[in-house]
Amino acid sequence: MRFVSNCTLLASALSAAYRTYNDTQPISSLEHFLDDNGILLTMCMQFRGRIPWLECSRKDGNSKLSASWIQASKTRGFRVIGKPIDVGPPVGLVLKPSSTKVRCLYPVDAGTDGRDNNGCGPNSYDPRYGSKGYDHAGWFQRLLTRQELTYYKNQKFGKNRTWESIPCNQLYDNLTVPILGLLEERQQEQNTQTSHKNNQTRYQWKYKTLDEVVVDQWSYKLGHPVCNQSQPAPKPDFNETSIFDFLVYFDRYFWSGADDDWRQVVSLMEDTIDRHPFVSTWNELVLEVPPSFQDFVENTVQAVFCIQGRGLVPDQIAKFWARREAKKMNKPLLYVNEKSLGTDEAPRKEEETELFHCFDDDDDIEEESEDVMELMLEHAQESHSTPTRLRKSSA
Repeated sequence: MRFVSNCTLLASALSAAYRTYNDTQPISSLEHFLDDNGILLTMCMQFRGRIPWLECSRKDGNSKLSASWIQASKTRGFRVIGKPIDVGPPVGLVLKPSSTKVRCLYPVDAGTDGRDNNGCGPNSYDPRYGSKGYDHAGWFQRLLTRQELTYYKNQKFGKNRTWESIPCNQLYDNLTVPILGLLEERQQEQNTQTSHKNNQTRYQWKYKTLDEVVVDQWSYKLGHPVCNQSQPAPKPDFNETSIFDFLVYFDRYFWSGADDDWRQVVSLMEDTIDRHPFVSTWNELVLEVPPSFQDFVENTVQAVFCIQGRGLVPDQIAKFWARREAKKMNKPLLYVNEKSLGTDEAPRKEEETELFHCFDDDDDIEEESEDVMELMLEHAQESHSTPTRLRKSSA
C-alpha cells in the first residue's frame, strides 16, 4: 500500500487492509506481505511528572522499536497503552512495514526491552541463557545471589526454617502478575546451540505464573528444592474474574520473518485467543530503526492516531497530543473508536467495519493548547491516587 496523504483515502485504505488476510501464497517478504494484510502500529508512551512525553518523538540513536500487528480475523483488538494519569494519552503511529525491517517477532508481548540482542534473544536475566543471568555471572556474583536468597528466606520464614518445609504457595507472594507463556516442543528436539528456533519444530503453549517460575529459577540457582511441592505455587487461572489478565512471553526463543516462522506466530496467537477469551494478548514485532529517527518518520510513519470514546476529557487530551505529534511529523491524523477494539470496558461492535476515521474539524493547535493543558492537569490530579492497570485489550 502506497503512502496516501489525503486523510479520508488513507483511513479507508488502512481499514481495508485491516480486514484483509491472504495466506494462500508463500510469503517471500514478510514486510511486503504486511503492507496489504493487516495493520502495523506502535503506541507512544511514557509519562514523566505531570507532562506527557511521547515516545513518538524519539531521539536519534535508538536502534529498535517495538510494534504490533493487528487484523480483523486474526487478532483481538490491540494493546492500548496510555491514559492521562499513568503513561500518557493513548496516541500511536501507523507504520508502513515494507519501509522498515522486522528483526524478530513474538506471538505475544515479550518484554523486549529486557531481552538480549536488542530484543531478539533470551531475557537478559534468564539464569541459564541471559547475558546477565546466573550462569554468566562470576563466582562472587553467584555467591552474592545465593546469599540474597538465603537472607530472603531467613527474613520471611526464620533462620531455623528449612527450604523444603516452606509451602511453595507461600514462597513468593505476588498478586498482580501476568500469566507467563513458555513453549513445549511438539515434535523434534530443539537445537540448544542457537537461540533461534528450528523452523521444522512445532510448538504449543505452556503457561506458568511468576510464582512457579520463581520456584524453578531459585531451585536452579541454589542447586536444591526451595519449597515443598505438596503445596504447589498457584497456577494460571484463565477465568473472567482472574487477576491474571494478560499474557507475557517468557521463553528464550524468538521468531524471524520467514514464512514458516510467521505462520507459527499466527497459529500461537489464534490458539490463545480461541482458548482463553478473557486473557489479553498482543503480538510484538521488533523493528530496525535507522540512525536518524527523522528518516524513519519520513519513510515508515504513515499517520498518527489516537483512541477516542473514553469520555470528553480523556478524548480531548488524546486528540490534543496526537495532533501535536501529527503536526510535528507532518503526517495525517486519524482516530480509532474504542468500541472497535473489543476491550473489557467497550465490547467490540462487529458491525463497525471502518477501523480508522478522520476528525471532522480542523482547529488550530495553538488556539486550544492552553485549555487542553489545563484539562489534562486537572484530570491527572483528580485521578492520580487511583490505581491503574493495563487495559484488557490486545495488540
